[in-house]
Amino acid sequence: LLQETKSAYRNGDSKRAFDLASEAYLDNYEFVEAPLGKLDRELMEKIEIDMRVTLRNMIQNEESPDKVDTHIDMILAD
Repeated sequence: LLQETKSAYRNGDSKRAFDLASEAYLDNYEFVEAPLGKLDRELMEKIEIDMRVTLRNMIQNEESPDKVDTHIDMILAD
């Protein structure tokens, strides 16, 4: 979903990108959050903020597609 978010945002569809980013967080990350927190609480909190807050704010604030791509790549690398 995050790759789809990148594509949608790069294609100028901010609403779809926001919806996909929200879906990636709510429908996917939420299910691995607790198990990840048991293994690495700091990483769990970092990814949560990066996905739930920062990424969606970047899309809403119309940051450049390059910045959004870089942020998503960082999330995926974590």
